This record gives sequence, C-alpha cells and structure tokens, in this order.
Amino acid sequence: MPTPNPSPAPLPETCGDTCSQTATAFKTCSAWGDPHFTTYFDGDDGFDHHGLGVFTLGTSQCGSFEVQAYQCKFGRHPAAVFAAFAIRTGEKIVMIDSKHGPISNPAGVITTGDPDSGTTIWSEDNCNNVYFKRKQYHVAPNYYMDIALKMNDPSGEGTCNKVLQHTLDDDVLFSKQQLYDLCSMCGVGNCDVHNSIAPKAHLVVPASAQAACDDAKVSYTDALDACQKLSQRTVHGEDEFLHDACIFDYCESGGSDSFVDNAIDSVAHDEEDEGLGVWLSLTGKHISQSSTAHNGFPSRAIDGNTATSWKESSCTHTRNEVANFWKVDLGQNYDMKNIKVTNRGDRMELADRLNGFTVKVDGQVCASGIAIGTAQTVIVPCVESGDSLEISVPRQTPLTICEVEIFVGNRYNR
Repeated sequence: MPTPNPSPAPLPETCGDTCSQTATAFKTCSAWGDPHFTTYFDGDDGFDHHGLGVFTLGTSQCGSFEVQAYQCKFGRHPAAVFAAFAIRTGEKIVMIDSKHGPISNPAGVITTGDPDSGTTIWSEDNCNNVYFKRKQYHVAPNYYMDIALKMNDPSGEGTCNKVLQHTLDDDVLFSKQQLYDLCSMCGVGNCDVHNSIAPKAHLVVPASAQAACDDAKVSYTDALDACQKLSQRTVHGEDEFLHDACIFDYCESGGSDSFVDNAIDSVAHDEEDEGLGVWLSLTGKHISQSSTAHNGFPSRAIDGNTATSWKESSCTHTRNEVANFWKVDLGQNYDMKNIKVTNRGDRMELADRLNGFTVKVDGQVCASGIAIGTAQTVIVPCVESGDSLEISVPRQTPLTICEVEIFVGNRYNR
C-alpha cells in the first residue's frame, strides 16, 4: 500500500516580526487608474502595467502575507484596470471585487472602512496592510480600484518589485467560481465556470499620453487643461509621470473629468500617507470677512466650487473699503504649508482687485504682494503654525475670492 503524501505545512501567520501600525517604517507600493504604479518597494520613478489576468503584487519574506490583483481591459480601450484583489493573511483569504466589495472575508481578518471611502486590511502581526478604494464608470467592468500596499519586509517577487509576470495557475488565490465571475464582469466572453483560468496578456498601448489622446480622438489641449488641476491640488502633481498618467486616463476614458478627480484623490492620499500633509477640509469652520456686499458671503470661498464667474454665485464680495479681509478660524492649530487661492475671472478690471494680496496666520504675515491674474489659481508657500488664516489687500478696493484651500502637515493640538 503506497504511503500517502504528507499534508502540506500550514502557512505561517507571521514572519516573527513585531510591528506597529503607526511606528513601523513600511515599504510602499501605490497604483491607480490604468494601473500607474507611482511608487514601488524600492523606487518611486513610476511605471505603467497594462497586463490582463492575475498578477502577484507582493508577498512577505516568509509567505505569511500575499496580495494578488485581477486586471481586466477597460471597455474597448487599450487600457487595463484593477477589477479585484485577493489578500491572504496566513491561511485566510479575503477576495474583494470592484463591483460587490468583499466577497469572502473570514473571521479574524482586521478590516476597516468600506470600498467607496477606502478599505484597509491588516495582517495579524500589523507588519503588512493594503488600502484600496473603488470608483464607478460606465464601461466594463463598470468599476475599477486603486491600491496602496505597505509591507514591513517584502520579498523580491511581484509587480511591486517591477517583476511583471503572471501568477502561475496553481498559485492563484482566486477560486474558479471567482475567476468565472470576474471573467463575466470584465466582458471577456467564453467564460467557463468549470475551467476558469485567468487570461494572460499584455496590452499594446499608445507610446505617449499625447498619442493616447490622438487615438481616442480627444483634444490633447483639453487634457492638458483638465490635468492642470492635479498640479494645483497636490504637492507633486507637476511630476512628469503623474501628469502624463492623468492625461492618459482622461483621454482613454473619452475625456472624463472623473479620472482627473481620481488622479487627484490617489496622489493626495499617497502624499498624506507619506506625511507630507493633506488639503484640509474647511467645511464647518467659522468664516468671516470685513463686510459683505451683493450677497458675496464669506462661505462662498470654501464651497468646493472653483468657478470664477460671478454669475455662478461662488465668489465672495466685500464693500469698497480700506483694509478688507477674509478670514477662517480653524478651531485648532495646524502646521500650514501652502495656501491655494482662486481669483475671479469674468472681467479683468474686477479680477485685479485681488492682485498683490497678503496672507496672515494668527495675525502674522507669511506671504505678501502675491500676484494673481484673471481666473487664476495660485499656490502660495506659507509655512506657519496657527489656528486662523486671513487674506487681505493693502489698499481700498472690494475684496473678491472664489476659493481658498489650505495644505497642512500632520495635524496637532497645542
């Protein structure tokens, strides 16, 4: 009687390290849109990965933690998106797809948040975590996801190490039923639940962002204008790779501003994660100004609307007085880094009212004589700590501001 093969040893729950969710120096791998890898475990020069099928993103050295991605084609476009992730911690596997959210979520797996606002899954030893967020769009697979993977001690395998190889069929964490469902969701065709294996392909994509716009018959000039918001609303948005990635997604989507918003959201999340800071929400903060005329209430400068035409009812307006100001009380101290101000744009002589403005934090000048043109948004370096911010003009003129945003570092109370 033949000797039965021994049962495989159970996968380890931990590599034996002791980690802290806040103090551990993790290696990070982030990707968004048509997967644009903006950082990977040993670099931040950025690369695109237009593969179809299952790819291992990263594994821990001892095999206790692993993340795989299912990438599928974005509609009829020469672009790929993340349609699902499989996360294994020890023997437990969480599968989450972009349409339904968590499909399998075993007890004991540390999960916080939700797919629409952002979900984080931790390994049991706190040495690895993965963050993902889903977005909706009207072409197959109708949803897509972005990801940020952090690992204390990753192995050298996977896309997050620039190893762009498909996961071997025997090592795929997705079940056959899940592969069949993903095949159907992605509109692949010829899906067979009894013999479901992931497709294995790499897309041929346009050679440049401008070529992507030309192929999609989307104006490259419009794409440049749309993606200018990325540089205005993030610290590193002017980076050539990030800028081109934004243009590529905008054009491959047919000119959808939602993909620009996704680029901003993803880059801002990475910057906040790096400790660089965050654009502070001013919703609910106490807003005031020296006077109000023509219903130009001070709250209009924080309504989230950067429209520069007065008829859009989104710009402030004071009386024609000396030393006019607009002010926000933040309610606690913040390390401020940059102030973003948007000017009126419907008439040049009216827009000139804001030109040469001054920024104060807790009454102390941090920037003055700031030039700003018609319908222009400027980012003003203002490295100060305080709980109030004031914008003023040093002459007699009505003060009109269409939007104010504040970029702060790590928030703290004093």
